[in-house]
Amino acid sequence: MRMLDSGQTLDILRLASEAGADLNDVIDAVEPFISRGLPPQSLKVLLGVEAIRLGIEPQRVAQLLSWKELEAFVATVCRLSGLSYRTNVRLSYLGRRAEIDVLSAYPSLCLVIDCKRWNKRLSGKSLRSIIDKAKQRTYLTKAFFEKKYAGDYLIFFAPVVVSLYEPASRKVDDVFVVPVNVLRTFIASAENILTGSVFAAKLKPDWLRFFEDDNLNQSLDIWR
Repeated sequence: MRMLDSGQTLDILRLASEAGADLNDVIDAVEPFISRGLPPQSLKVLLGVEAIRLGIEPQRVAQLLSWKELEAFVATVCRLSGLSYRTNVRLSYLGRRAEIDVLSAYPSLCLVIDCKRWNKRLSGKSLRSIIDKAKQRTYLTKAFFEKKYAGDYLIFFAPVVVSLYEPASRKVDDVFVVPVNVLRTFIASAENILTGSVFAAKLKPDWLRFFEDDNLNQSLDIWR
């Protein structure tokens, strides 16, 4: 991952040498990703996910990711957990705008995720401000879907903040603050998420079509 940061080509021989690992093991681990011809950022994120699967501490991997790469990492974890997702979603309503790092959904629950790659623990007034903005952003998202997909199917919207380090508290004003170390476990427990702060909306059953749009070229979604 550090090699990709510096713009170098991923040298498998050098990687095995610096890691003190068997060359064949390294080839088995990274060759499936290299052969896809992915851009450096995508390759870095996927290698990070693979490193975690092989037992590397998630926080150690996340520390090697930039802010945008952390967003992609969180989205990848959502995808591998079987959730629909979109990244870098921008909404506007009556002059109010919201930018959402990752929007991820179960059939009846949508996570409005804010990724915080701070080099310190989230706490105090800073954490309080983050929580307030997360709830406002989630309410706006709920209102957007209500307008665009109004129906009879009950859907819940929950604000989630993902942090690089263990926060002062994992639940603040019923908003979950999730360190990357436990992200996949958290995402897998939809029932527990519903014990936190949620906003309910009644939508059409096909509301998940929103997540089928191209994640790489998203325009500003506006309604009034």
